[in-house]
Amino acid sequence: MSNVAGMDTGDTAASSSHDLRREIERKGEEIWNTYCRNPPGYPILFPPVPQLPSQLRDKLTSYKEDAVLRYQGESAVYRALANLPEDLLVMQGFDFTHQEFGLYMSQSNDCDKTDKEVEGGCDFVAISDNHVVILDVRSLCLDGDGAGDLFLKNFKESVELRAKVSKLALRIIIKTFRFKMPSVRQITVFPNISNSACEQLPQFAALTDKEKSSLLFSNDLDNFTTWWASQNKADKGKKDKEFLLALQRVKQTLIGIWSMDRDNVSDTGSCGLGKNLSSVESLLNGRKTVEIDEFISAIGGLSNKEQSPKVNGGENYQNLYGVKTGSTLDNT
Repeated sequence: MSNVAGMDTGDTAASSSHDLRREIERKGEEIWNTYCRNPPGYPILFPPVPQLPSQLRDKLTSYKEDAVLRYQGESAVYRALANLPEDLLVMQGFDFTHQEFGLYMSQSNDCDKTDKEVEGGCDFVAISDNHVVILDVRSLCLDGDGAGDLFLKNFKESVELRAKVSKLALRIIIKTFRFKMPSVRQITVFPNISNSACEQLPQFAALTDKEKSSLLFSNDLDNFTTWWASQNKADKGKKDKEFLLALQRVKQTLIGIWSMDRDNVSDTGSCGLGKNLSSVESLLNGRKTVEIDEFISAIGGLSNKEQSPKVNGGENYQNLYGVKTGSTLDNT
């Protein structure tokens, strides 16, 4: 079947995909040149303050306590990453549409989803000089009966989510690098559960050593710098120019995907600290604290694939949520 211009519909789709891929890479390069050109020696985080978790943004839960627990858990992981003493690029709330995912797959991504539906995502993607680390955060309360089953259910769901993001990252890396490539690691974080508490669960004991090595607990976050160094100590030698340029292109591509909404529109300004703080100030109206019920009702409906900017948060929340908000980003 042909369209009115005489072009095959397959050619039309291919052209559209090519244009979108170029736009993703262009936006990623623009954001990179604005915020990341000169590595500061410590992490650069997008957004520059912790954003709301999906349970708050998409209203996926009817229990406020669950949503707050998730926000606190993601904030703890955000702080741990922000305090690492090395160059690191971190993206929080990394998700991608069916169309974006299909751009980088070698085979057709056939499924029932439409182009604008979310294909997958994770809470954090962190990129060092050696590794791309995918982190999915699971904030659980394991009190009472069924704790082990709840843990196992969340772990299995997390593994599935991690794998989809890892597949996308690997395809981008393979398409970019010619020889030696950075590795991709997948981690599930349980920020409010200790390793010793989880060891009491039969479901945890039944996991393989490889599965257990992909888990982080609250005690690991307390010593996160030491854990990170132990996991990323390999290949610390000086990288050649070709490797670093390829890694930069991977970072730019992932930033570009992160910045896109469902309509394939990227708002570069949403990466800046000033724009994000302005949305917080309008909520708080000059106050330094806010009741959590008002917090949820006021901004509980935001979704990073439906609205822009992608982030709400800021220094006004520092005392209430214990979030470190120091940032290398300017007040764009």
